[in-house]
Formats: sequence, structure tokens, C-alpha cells
Amino acid sequence: MPTTLTIRHHGQKNGQMQFVVTPFNNAKTTAPVLLNAPNNVTLPNHSNSHLAYDLRWYLERFLDDPFEPNTSLAEEIQDALMQWGKETYGKLFQGNIYDWLQETIKLHPRQLIIRIASNDARILAWPWETLQDSEGLILSHTCRIERQLNVLHNPRPLIEKLPTDCVNVLLVIANPYENQNVRYHALARPLVELCQRQSVPIRVDVLRPPTFDQLRKVLQEKPGFYHVVHFEGYGGYGTGSNDIDIHNDNHKKPWGRLFFETQEGEIDTIEAAQLAQLINETNIPIAILNICPSTCIDDSVNDPCATIAATFLKTGIHSVIAMSYSLHVRAAQLFVSAFYRSLFQLGSVPEALHAGRRAMLVQPQRFCARGEYPLQDWLVPVLYQQQEHHIEFNTISPSQQATKTVPLPPAAAEYGDYGFIGRNRTIHKLERLLQQHAQAGLLIHGKAGIGKTSLAQGFVQWLQHTDGLGEGVFWFRFDNIRSVEDIISQMTAGLLAPAFQPLRQNKRLIIYARYSNNTGLLWCGITLNPPVALRARKSQV
Repeated sequence: MPTTLTIRHHGQKNGQMQFVVTPFNNAKTTAPVLLNAPNNVTLPNHSNSHLAYDLRWYLERFLDDPFEPNTSLAEEIQDALMQWGKETYGKLFQGNIYDWLQETIKLHPRQLIIRIASNDARILAWPWETLQDSEGLILSHTCRIERQLNVLHNPRPLIEKLPTDCVNVLLVIANPYENQNVRYHALARPLVELCQRQSVPIRVDVLRPPTFDQLRKVLQEKPGFYHVVHFEGYGGYGTGSNDIDIHNDNHKKPWGRLFFETQEGEIDTIEAAQLAQLINETNIPIAILNICPSTCIDDSVNDPCATIAATFLKTGIHSVIAMSYSLHVRAAQLFVSAFYRSLFQLGSVPEALHAGRRAMLVQPQRFCARGEYPLQDWLVPVLYQQQEHHIEFNTISPSQQATKTVPLPPAAAEYGDYGFIGRNRTIHKLERLLQQHAQAGLLIHGKAGIGKTSLAQGFVQWLQHTDGLGEGVFWFRFDNIRSVEDIISQMTAGLLAPAFQPLRQNKRLIIYARYSNNTGLLWCGITLNPPVALRARKSQV
């Protein structure tokens, strides 16, 4: 049986945050202790900064320039972070609780749950995963650490039967800030690649277009179908009001927000509570947030609604995985694979998170300017959970992949020696243009050898893996075509019945256009050095 120990925020005193510890047997809580916030910790010779800011630099920017003096600074930050974890552990766990905790970790570490309870978003954002004893044993490497609100809200009961043949994921990728410097597709691409490899029974549906209205339509059409809603994009906080505020007053408070897109690709700001209520109403137990930022806040915000993850808990979502900092590509690949494999096998979100974090811990090498360099980013994924919901999957004879796969022409399915790397923003822009201009032709242009053909291949492969190809794709090279008749013959030969082939060229083209408008087709024309043309799904004569 799991054993729970709760670290509960108990206000503040003399400018420091105060906490009590509730033992496993719910006996009388400990006397309040004062803890030093990470933003009050400074590194030697860096008095103009603090640990919370320095940690963000280390996890998100250090590998952009992993050379001296940055490598020395990175080591100082890691040392300061571990020292904060030791000092916090020592203040919280003393006397009998310390003895019991050490014994439990020694005998039953996987049965121990450490819960951080607070209504202050700043507290929930602390790096609690670094708590460790004097010998350097880090709690999160052996037991579960969960965040929750001080005021508990019972999640809405789920239907008895969610799908059991595979993990169903709805992937929402919104990027209204095209020029912002975030690792776009950080988790989305590894998730789709995992689905493609079929190493884990998983179905991934991409929300197209990434609008809130489309999300509402998809979820209401399939209540009780998805296990996970995965949002990748932007979020923040602003001033708003909401009728579920735990303080039960009418004052406007900082409120979590997510940024969807409009049909035109502009910003559409949606309150996190509004999204959470939709997810809750459609019976989805798990939300994954890879947002810039998600749990990141400033010192002026002290309500949990300021963070999207805490807002989701308040609204009744069972489990929320939030990325507290931006993930590097390699870390995302490791986390996604281990997380979903464990989720399918065990049906437990905390165990799946532990597996994903463990995979990041044992393989710390990350790609960077010097090839590879170790980064201790295992503390990035964090769990917000008011109540665990166990999901039973059929692990004996699962459906390997439920996502429809449309075959590609051989030339479009080619991969380079290292696969298709990067260009995620360009892929997103191409997809948005196809959605906005259904009859338009798109032109990819650039110098010879810059990778126009590779981009077109990567784009159609992305559409194939995410069920975005419609009825299929035509792929042809203009250097092998001598007339318009050749193009029309190639397009119509495989679609029209033999009885239509003797018709004149313009008649066949009209019939083809009508068919394409009704079914959805993508066709690409590739030249040797001049630009690559991408034709949208629907054709018009």
C-alpha cells in the first residue's frame, strides 16, 4: 500500500515561507519550519542573480554555448541546487520523521509518496525534486513527488471503460508566435515518431486547425475516447475572474491562460480554466503541458490559478504533467518513449513519469555545439495530481497502431542518412497555409542544395504520420516531364476508371478536380534546382 507524507505550506513568517509536515499516519503535524526560497539563494560572485533564474539559464540556454566560463557556472548552479535540496530536507525531516523516512526509503521506496501542498503558485514551482538527505540520496529518484492544492477538489468521476487497446492522445500544437525562440515540436515530434515506430500501442490525433472551437468539436464528438490531451505551445497568466476561485470572492486575480490560434493563425487567448472544464467534461484523465512558460511565474503572482497546471487541478483534472522548463530534443525523445511505454504497461501516471524521468537521468548526454554534453534535466517533468486514476490497458493483445496511414510514393518516403532534422517551424507554417488557403499553390524556393526537396519530403511524411494527407499524395519531378499532358496523365491514371482515359485532356482534368475537391489530395512537383511547388489538398479548374 502506498504511504503518503505531506509537506504543507503554512503561510510565511519574517519574509520566509513556512511549512509543516504531516506524517504517514496523519498524526499531529510537526512544528512549522522556515524554508529559504530558491529566489533568495545567490551563487558566490553572482549577487545580481538568484538560483531560480540561474537554474532556468542552465536548463534552457547553457548548451547553446557549453564552453568556459559557462561550464564552470553550470557546475556552480548544480552545486547550489543540490545544497538547497539538502538544506531543505534537513529542515523538514527531523527526529522520528527522519528515522521513519530513512527506513521507508530503505525498505519500500516505491511505495512512498511525497506530496507538496500549497495554494501559492510560487511554492509549487520550487524544484522539490532535488530534496535529498545528507548522503546525497535524492528522494525523487526513488519515490514519487506530487504537487497538489491545499484545498482539495475531488475530480469528476471518469466513465468505467476508457479504450484499452492503445493509448489515445489528442495533440494540440499552437504556435501563433512564429518568430519566438522556443523549442517548438519538442515533445510532439518524438511522440509522433513513437507512434510511427509502433514500439508502444499508441494513437496520435493532431488537432487541425489548432483552434479552441475545433478542440471543442473534436472532444465533444468523442467523449471518453482520449486518455491524454497534449498541449504544445505558449501560455502565461493575466488578470481575470472565474466562478471556481477557491477564495470565493469577486476580486480579479492572476489567471492562467493558453494561446490557441485563430483560423488566420493569430493569437486566441483562452483561460486555462475554460480549457480544463472542457477536458473534464469530455472525460479525459490526463493533460500534458509543454508550454513556454507553463509553471514559470514571477514573484508578484501568489494564486495557483496563475499557473496552468494548478488551474487544471482546481477545475478537476486528475493528473497533469507539466514541463517546468524547456526540454532539449534528446531529453524529449527519452522521456516520451519511457513515459508512454510505462503508462500502457502499468496504467499509472506517477509511475510513467518516474520512468520518463529515469530515462533522462541515466542518459544525460545532450546534443550541443561541442557534440554532446551532460545536462541534468531530469527534474523538468513534474506531476500535479489531486487524485490518481489507474487505467487498465489490454497488454496481452493490444492494437499496435490505430492511426490511419496513407502510403507515400517511394520518392516522397525517402530519408536522408540521419532522417529529417529540424525545420519544425517551417513545417508548421506550410501546414497552416494549406489550412488557410485550400485552393492555393505553395512555392518553396531557395538556392540549389539548401534542402527544398528534403523539406517537401519531411512535410508529407509529417502529414502521413499524423493522418493529415487526406486520400493521398502525388509526387513527380518536372525534369522528367515534357508537357502538361504528362502531368495530367500521371494525376488521372490512378484515379479515373479506364472508361475516362480516352476523354480529352480538359474533360479528364475537370473530372479529376471534382474528385480531388471531394476527397482531398496533396500533390507535389519537384525540380532539380528551381523551387519546389506544393499544391494544396483541393484543386480548382
